[in-house]
Amino acid sequence: MNATFLKSRLAGTAAGIALATMAALPLSAADLDDVTFALPSSTVLPYHGFIFLGIPAGFYEDLGLDADVERIQGSAAAVQLVASGDVDMAHIGLSALIAAKKSQPDLPVKAVFLQDIAPIYSIAIPKGTGISSPADLKGKKLGVLSLSSGAVPWAKAYLAKEGLSEDDYEIVAIGSGAQAYSLLKSGEVDAISFSRGLSAALEILGADFEYYAPDEPSGVIVANTDFLAEHPDIATRALEGVVLNQTFMEINPEAATRYFWDYVSKPAGISEEEALKQGVTYITRTAAIWKDYQDTSRDWGRMTDGTWTGLMEFGPIAASFDNEDALGDFVASLYTNELIDGVNEVDLSIAEKAAAE
Repeated sequence: MNATFLKSRLAGTAAGIALATMAALPLSAADLDDVTFALPSSTVLPYHGFIFLGIPAGFYEDLGLDADVERIQGSAAAVQLVASGDVDMAHIGLSALIAAKKSQPDLPVKAVFLQDIAPIYSIAIPKGTGISSPADLKGKKLGVLSLSSGAVPWAKAYLAKEGLSEDDYEIVAIGSGAQAYSLLKSGEVDAISFSRGLSAALEILGADFEYYAPDEPSGVIVANTDFLAEHPDIATRALEGVVLNQTFMEINPEAATRYFWDYVSKPAGISEEEALKQGVTYITRTAAIWKDYQDTSRDWGRMTDGTWTGLMEFGPIAASFDNEDALGDFVASLYTNELIDGVNEVDLSIAEKAAAE
């Protein structure tokens, strides 16, 4: 499989963020449990810190984990990598998991954490084009990051709700960043379906969009079911790391951007001030669809049947089941909350103190 492997051995914990129970017990690499995430994006950007930030910040190591991140082109590919056991966990779109499990019911993959509680994908239509709604995309071209992106099944389902069949429009892969912006400006595509972070990247370049999306959750972290059965403690700690990453990013997006520079690279060709501004934009735009770390009215990561059926109802999948029992069985195969109680015991003050420092 074509994938760029990003591996970073944990080397020391940032001062002030060690877990109280581990502060006096520095861990060697041999003491750490391995966990590997797949990140379904060909380009790592600051908002992906909800997965990787715990590596340079030290959260994963403090949780007893040696965390790696593998970069994959699209949610569909990430699902298959989790299913094969080549990675343990991945962040993907709900619609991508629904589509994968519909075609392969025995796929050994389940959602274990609701990451994006609002739409991560949207139909973004440039202002001033005369296209005033998604329904006006009949006969038009819709750009996506890649044809394996989770935006593809999401866009098909959403546009079906808007009255368009898949024959009414064309979905084309346009990449991201400057390449995508150029194709959009030249009229090669009429609209895009990107994640919030990738759309923000085009706005930074000068694009001005009207956004359209249903008010539904959109992204989950999935796990290989064998890994889940054999190592629920590792999976729980990995998700605790995700929670700490998010909390840090929500409180201090500037520091999170600098961690991105340490982990990947600082953008070239622009000033530090502009690079910092861009990183903060990426993070704050995407963090708007995560649970607010101060909101105690909802648990981190918890899902219900409605998390899935609400999304399925605006696409053709729900109607493909013969009866409600069959639909219920399918929904039950998509997710589990078995780790959620443990994940919600995480001590947020660890990230709060780190962000303050």
